[in-house]
Amino acid sequence: MKIIPWLLEPTTNITNYPMGISARILFATMLILLAVACSKKEHGPAQTMCIFAGKTITQQTQGSESQKNTITTEISRDPQKQLKSARKTEVNERIDGATNELISRTTTITDFTFTFNAYALLSTLVVRKSFVFQGSAKSSYSHTNGVYKDFKMDSEETSEFRYVGPEIRDAAISIVTAIQGDNRPPVTTTEQKVKTYTYSGSRLVSALTTSASGSTLAEFASGLVSMVTEKDSKGGITSTTRYNFRGFPSRYISGNYLMDMTYDDNWNLKTVLGNRDGKKIYLQEYTYDNRPNPENDIPRFFKGIPEPIITVQTTDGSNNLIGDKLTNYESPMTAEYKTDYRFNAAGTPESSTTVPTGGASGMETMTTFRYDCP
Repeated sequence: MKIIPWLLEPTTNITNYPMGISARILFATMLILLAVACSKKEHGPAQTMCIFAGKTITQQTQGSESQKNTITTEISRDPQKQLKSARKTEVNERIDGATNELISRTTTITDFTFTFNAYALLSTLVVRKSFVFQGSAKSSYSHTNGVYKDFKMDSEETSEFRYVGPEIRDAAISIVTAIQGDNRPPVTTTEQKVKTYTYSGSRLVSALTTSASGSTLAEFASGLVSMVTEKDSKGGITSTTRYNFRGFPSRYISGNYLMDMTYDDNWNLKTVLGNRDGKKIYLQEYTYDNRPNPENDIPRFFKGIPEPIITVQTTDGSNNLIGDKLTNYESPMTAEYKTDYRFNAAGTPESSTTVPTGGASGMETMTTFRYDCP
């Protein structure tokens, strides 16, 4: 699993991403979709085209406090194989190891719904997100307007796309958020965004998203994003991401923080090097097998829209991640994980197990994969 999903899906502006850094959260980039074939065993050698339908990830740790994370993804397509809807469900439970009592449980459900016009252009995308926190005497949830033992936040983000002929020209984005907790009166807020695409002749030059909280400017070269600049409400630059000639992020800058990314020959993320004030703070290294990653079968590009829309993917890259090593230069901590896969007859994963190596303790991860086969 990889890091920094937040700015690396920069130009969709479908979801707001947190500005934190974690060594084992997911990374999303622009990739060309891969067609994945699998076969039904009862049909012998005859091959049947199967497509990725979802997966279930279970992560567990044991100790004085045990923790269990479960992530389930589901996708559905229309008869033309276009993405119709997608759902990701994440449940995190913390249990007291001595008393077996629940410390906290969080449940996050994210639904993506797509509609298309008569020309097969994406007309509307609705993202509904529900976050529920159940706490205890040992755990509470902090939000901008208070601290809660029980907390719920529901949001609905609606993006409506407008075209002139086949060219996307703008998108109106409305975000409605409702917050409620500990029997307090609910609080509802609404945010409006406008995204405008600029062309030079028929060549896309930029996409600018503006709102009361700031702006995002994505610049394009040869049809691919080349740079993304984030600004706050006062016009100050908060971050800049540069992209290479393949449209993959190569450098991220935010204040005194700098992050550089490199890729292998198959354009899998190879290294992420973090720097602060000119000093290395961490290095994350990844290795992959030579088999296709089935999650690249999830549609990311839509007719008429130049940027990818990332939905429920939990991994990225052309191939399957088999090694993950984090070196922290500010402490002696080094974390290393390896992943083993069980493959079906077509060479796509049926299940995988990720464990820490070298006798180190850490979270163990088990994943099962699902496919739709005619």
